[in-house]
Amino acid sequence: MTQNKGYKIGAVSKLTGIPPETLRIWEHRYGIVSPGRGSSGAREYSDSDIKYLSIIKQLLASGDSIGNLANLSITELAERLDGYSKLQRGSDSHGNLNDISSVCVFGPTLPGQLEKYKNETSPINFIGLYSNNAEFESKVQQARPDLLILEYPNILENDIKPIREKFKLSTARYLLIVYRFSSTALVKKLKKDGFLMHCGSVDYNQIMNLCNVSLPDESVNKSSIPGSYRTRVFSDIELSKIATIQTNVNCECPHHLAQILTNLVAFETYSKNCEDSNDDDAKLHAELYDVTASARTAFEIILEKILTLENIDVKNL
Repeated sequence: MTQNKGYKIGAVSKLTGIPPETLRIWEHRYGIVSPGRGSSGAREYSDSDIKYLSIIKQLLASGDSIGNLANLSITELAERLDGYSKLQRGSDSHGNLNDISSVCVFGPTLPGQLEKYKNETSPINFIGLYSNNAEFESKVQQARPDLLILEYPNILENDIKPIREKFKLSTARYLLIVYRFSSTALVKKLKKDGFLMHCGSVDYNQIMNLCNVSLPDESVNKSSIPGSYRTRVFSDIELSKIATIQTNVNCECPHHLAQILTNLVAFETYSKNCEDSNDDDAKLHAELYDVTASARTAFEIILEKILTLENIDVKNL
């Protein structure tokens, strides 16, 4: 880590594009970066923290998950980002992955993880998911996939020949090798063959991204899951107006929801301030903040639905 430059959390959020509440949760839940504390008790981030978080942000935008990234060093994150960027661009010998419609997968765990997508309607058809080598060899040639994905926990020298043979047998146009550990020399050797290399795990979303398939935005649905939340939708003034507005439904639900949200917002702010100023109870208040922000988001979603049914435009109240 470089010497701390004293970036406050608001500045870090603007520089990285990561909301302050997300930074706090990552710190306490995953141990991602450990900013120092200034004389006032507020977090102060370093240049290295900024770089580290920026790389994580880019990897998340590429379809990776925070759970996969939490224990990686900044060097490992940079290598992962470089590798993922190359995956999305493709290689000189194979071109871009922009015309994939069928995929076969061979490996110990990935085929099972993708099994639920095999019979679903999807732009990419998983026509073969193999964990058994004999089954792979007997079926993959007939399947004729556009993309072959081979999963190897470790790649050793004696794996190079079987990898080449599997790719040749499949008659696929592209080969993606997903691995955990290998030597730099072996990775370079496989890259020279034009194979695409990805160190770490890969999931359905990442495969869709590699094949340039756009997935629907699930941010609204995700925001209703406990432990996940969005920035505020209603201001204090808007909540005050909703609390007294006359509605067409025969209940006081909009009023009650507005009052509940007002209390949740107040406690959310209180928890955040306590977390920033009290080192001893920081973890507890971070959890309180997480729970309260999640509850606030859930209540906002319900209130939005009711206002839509009532045809109420809060901005014009």
